[in-house]
Amino acid sequence: MDTIIIYKENQNLKESIQQIRFSQSRPYTLNFSISKQSLLKQLKADTKALLLYFTDQLTQKDRVFIQNIGHSCPELFVCLCSDASHALDAWKLDMFHFTEYPITGNSLKAAYQKYVRRIDTVQHTFSIKTEEGLITIPFKKLDYLKASGNYTSIHVKNHKPYFITKQLNQYMFLTEQDGSIKRLHRSYIFNMRNIKTVSKSSLQFYGNDAAVEISQALAIKVKKELLGKS
Repeated sequence: MDTIIIYKENQNLKESIQQIRFSQSRPYTLNFSISKQSLLKQLKADTKALLLYFTDQLTQKDRVFIQNIGHSCPELFVCLCSDASHALDAWKLDMFHFTEYPITGNSLKAAYQKYVRRIDTVQHTFSIKTEEGLITIPFKKLDYLKASGNYTSIHVKNHKPYFITKQLNQYMFLTEQDGSIKRLHRSYIFNMRNIKTVSKSSLQFYGNDAAVEISQALAIKVKKELLGKS
C-alpha cells in the first residue's frame, strides 16, 4: 500500500486533502502531521513514502530539515508545496517534485502519479477483452477513451473503436502509468502525445484524418495542458 504523508507546521490539512481521491485503482493511506517531531515518527514507519511538504515560506529551518530527512531517508520522495518563488529552491535541494500555490487536487494527484511511476514497474501496454479475443494495446497507439454510460469506447491508431462494458473510471490506471495520458473531462481520457492539432472545438490525432468534436471549453483545457499552463 502506498503511503502519502501530508505535512504543514501547526496546520492540519486533513479536512481538505482527504476529499481528494488520489487513485481509482491503487490502495493508499494518508497520514497527516503538524510538527516535525510527529513527522519524523511517521518517517520511521515508512521511509519510502511520498511526503507532501507544505510551507508558505521556505525558511532556513525548513531547508536544513529537508536535507536531514533526505540523508536519513534516501528512498523518501519529497514534494515541496509552496509559492512559485521557491521552485528553484526545490531544484537546488534535489526534491522529487514541486507544486506551486494555489494547490489544487489535480496538482497533488499529478505528484502522486509521478511517484507511482517512479516506484512501480512501468507498463507500456494494457489488455482488453473483445469479441476478437484478448487484445493488447500499446500506450503509444492509444489516442483517447470516451465514456458512454456504462460503456467506454477505446480509440487506437489504424483500427475501429473498441466498445467495452466498463466505465471510464476503470481505466484511470492508465493515467498513473503514463504521464502523457490525462483525464481532462468526465467523459474523456486523452493521450496527449498523440494530439496533432487543437482547433476551436475539435482535436486531430497523428495518423488519423478524422477530427474529434469536443466543446470549446475542453479544447481550451487541452491547449493549456499541452502548453504546460494547466
